[in-house]
Amino acid sequence: MTNTREIEKDFIAKRDSYFEDNYIKKTKGNYLRRYRNNLIRNEAEQLKNVQKVLDVGCGPAILYPEVYKRCDEYHALDLVQSNLDKILSENDSSKITVIQSDLDSFKPQGQSYDLVICSGSIEYTENPEKVVDALIKVLKPGGTLIMSFPNKKSPYRIWSESVYKSFNRFRNKLKNKEVRSYKRRLLSEKAIREVLERNTENANPSIKYFGLKLLLQPLDAIFRSLDYTILKYFNEHPSKLLHKLSQEFLVVYSRK
Repeated sequence: MTNTREIEKDFIAKRDSYFEDNYIKKTKGNYLRRYRNNLIRNEAEQLKNVQKVLDVGCGPAILYPEVYKRCDEYHALDLVQSNLDKILSENDSSKITVIQSDLDSFKPQGQSYDLVICSGSIEYTENPEKVVDALIKVLKPGGTLIMSFPNKKSPYRIWSESVYKSFNRFRNKLKNKEVRSYKRRLLSEKAIREVLERNTENANPSIKYFGLKLLLQPLDAIFRSLDYTILKYFNEHPSKLLHKLSQEFLVVYSRK
């Protein structure tokens, strides 16, 4: 079964709890998601003249309300129609355009944007580099693209995708418990820089690593408080030696 079908089933099942559990409640378990969200907000708030925005993989709620308030048009793109319906039902729809599509087949239809945000989505596509290339092309001159990626050099990510995911799937089969699992592609700073440089000579993106995890699964869940303490410490005191082994990195790129 493809990523697209599994992701859609997963989000339909948890649409009423996803936003609350991952962003509204302040828990040790969702700390990293909230931290990433704040990083993106801070970057977006520094931009001027943001009139038209594309939020890629938006989910069931507007995660960047300050951006939404400032812009004239907010285009929300998501695979799951019920996510888009929820956004329309809970916000002033006069400035919102919803786009139901997966990223691999997304066609911008002549649209261009001052700001494109893509967080926690590109890693589930069939061809992430091609998607990044397509998102660059929908930027207006001077427009900004903000993207997050799971880090290919992170020991935590490697363990999670290569070992623990298979173990967890097997364990749940023994318990006759359904767990929806879909492939996450890990990405490197080098690969993303190469895509950017193909589009802009001397591209100079801002890149920030965050979310250094020293406890692998399932130890991070067993020792949740310790895991949270480590994450928080290294986010606030980045290690010159270890920071490129963090779980994620954020890229901010401006098209010339």
